[in-house]
Amino acid sequence: MPSPVKPIIDFSYLYSFPDGAQLDNDLAELVRGIDDTIDALADVRRSDGKLNNQIVTPDSLSAATRALITGEGATGPTGPTGPAGSGSTGATGPSGAVGATGPAGATGPTGITGPTGPTGVAGPTGPTGVTGLTGATGPTGTTGATGVAGPSGATGPAPSGFPNISADTMLVARADASGYDAKAKPDVRSFLGTAPNITSRTNLRAVDTTKETAAFFDSSIWLFTAGDFSTQVAADTFEGMYLKATAIAATVGAWVRQDAVNGQPINLRWFQVVNDGTDQYAKVQSAINLASSNAQIYMPYGFTHNTAFTVGKALEFRGAGIKQTQIISAATISGFVITPDLSLNETRFADFQLTQSGVPKTTNTFGIGALNTALATGCGYLQIDNVAIRGYDKDVQLEFCQLYKITRCKFSNGNRGLYTHRCVNGTVSQTICELNAVWGIHINGDSGSVSFSCGQLFEQCTITQNGSGSASGGNINVTYNEYVTVQNCMIDVPATGSGFNVQLVGVSRGNIIGNWVGASKGPGVELTTSTQINVIGNAIVSSATYGLTLQTSTNCNIVGNTLFNNTNIDVLFYGGSAGARGNIVTNNQLLSTTNSVSIQETAAFNTTYSNNVAAGTVALAAGSTRDGYLRGSATYDPPSLADAAGTTTTVTVTGAALGDTAQASFSLDTSGITITAWVSATNTVSVRFQNESGGVLDITSGTLRCSVFKA
Repeated sequence: MPSPVKPIIDFSYLYSFPDGAQLDNDLAELVRGIDDTIDALADVRRSDGKLNNQIVTPDSLSAATRALITGEGATGPTGPTGPAGSGSTGATGPSGAVGATGPAGATGPTGITGPTGPTGVAGPTGPTGVTGLTGATGPTGTTGATGVAGPSGATGPAPSGFPNISADTMLVARADASGYDAKAKPDVRSFLGTAPNITSRTNLRAVDTTKETAAFFDSSIWLFTAGDFSTQVAADTFEGMYLKATAIAATVGAWVRQDAVNGQPINLRWFQVVNDGTDQYAKVQSAINLASSNAQIYMPYGFTHNTAFTVGKALEFRGAGIKQTQIISAATISGFVITPDLSLNETRFADFQLTQSGVPKTTNTFGIGALNTALATGCGYLQIDNVAIRGYDKDVQLEFCQLYKITRCKFSNGNRGLYTHRCVNGTVSQTICELNAVWGIHINGDSGSVSFSCGQLFEQCTITQNGSGSASGGNINVTYNEYVTVQNCMIDVPATGSGFNVQLVGVSRGNIIGNWVGASKGPGVELTTSTQINVIGNAIVSSATYGLTLQTSTNCNIVGNTLFNNTNIDVLFYGGSAGARGNIVTNNQLLSTTNSVSIQETAAFNTTYSNNVAAGTVALAAGSTRDGYLRGSATYDPPSLADAAGTTTTVTVTGAALGDTAQASFSLDTSGITITAWVSATNTVSVRFQNESGGVLDITSGTLRCSVFKA
């Protein structure tokens, strides 16, 4: 392992708790001990974990280890003494080996103490003590008196080449560099190419256009432009974009605001529009008249008007927001009137509020209206975004418009929130329609021109509390249209006194999909003389009468809906005489329990009913198919039958054909009589009662029911 690192303490507990100073001291001692251990370890150990070179000496090793290192073996034992020689003493033999070293003697006395070693490494610095309080600032000394100013010296002569000093002038070098001239402000601006700063229209009119052709006024650059501007000057009575110079005829030239002619939004502030409760109609209409096609008119704040504005070209009207720009129409006055003209494509309104005051809901008034008389001349691509309109007869009224789009709006407190007539391909999304006296949304057509009133889409809208002033009103009404879709909307709580939540009359090829339809004062959804309408995946709840009614409507698909807590029958087919209508009811949950009947036909309409969950009775007439079966019934009193005797009767089952499979049942105990059934003719099932009991049987009158499964 690598060498350990000395710890560092960079935090003090001095102020953390009462014994913080003691903890700091104890930690410092621990660090000091660790530091010493690391230093001592470094004396014998390298950073790679091995011992330092030359740290092990021979005297540190055992004798056996030294012998292994030097290669010498241990001394052997002494051999035996040889026999004495004969005769004289023989020569002295070789000396024997040196005996082993004897044991060490006792340790001598301790020598004198050596000199003191060097000072060890200093320990870590202790924590800094608390800073003492700052002493009070001493009083400021008295300022001495100002000395007397000396007399001004005489003005020296102008330097060579400079003119004498003149008030409100600037020096400009001559072109030949021979000196300087004193220039007045207009001359300096001309030299620098800088527009004069004008503070009023009167000042701008008075500018000498022979010297000044550019000026800065009312947060804009103005240029004096040559040409005949007499028409524009005459129309611009509030001098928002064009202004006549006092000394120059408008046929020769005029001051022109550059923001207006360079494609910038036209600001109503230019036309001196104010929000003081007085009539601003003339100023705003002047801006509308002077704007070029496709220009934007910016409304930075609200205002009042006593006459409806006429929009005769494609423009964009944009406010600063619903709360910032609140426009008030006087009593009985409409807001914006778009004139009938096919060239008015892409007129837009956005980000403001429009309210009728005084006498709200005045007949034939509207906040925004496009009153065309034919599709051939009607405007197209009208867009209304983030606009709140309230209090008119019709907050928005569109006639013969194509490809309109309304998003993020709120239409309230009028008679009708949105009213359209004979429009084609419109989209309304994320819009609120509430508290309107007749209809929240009223999409109207003509009975003979259904195909020319088509393509209306409503999605993610909230339509609620409408219809308080009309028993035939409610939240949504669509009349004589085709290809209408209402999807993913909250359609809830029509106002007291209303009749409907959603009503479609004379509509073909439409969709009502994925909506919440709640608390209707009448039927939740009413389909009248409509065809090919898909009612899919809706929650239709808490209606005061029926959940869903189909009055003389044909070929409709009622699929995957949930109906509950409705006061009367969940699904009702009624109106007109019996006959095949081709309606299909499948995969629905019919859960209301106040009425014992969940679904009912008032006549034989040949409804196809399958895979539904019904809390109550399924009261379908003869000829309707239930879960794949045709059904019919009749009251029948079989005669007294002797043993082995039988009798045959017939039951009408509309839709039955030869080859279909038939079944029959009787409402009473047949006491041994067998019953068989077969399709004997078109719409006819024959039933045979056969007594094989061994005795006479006579059962009383009961209900004979037949079911036919189509082959």
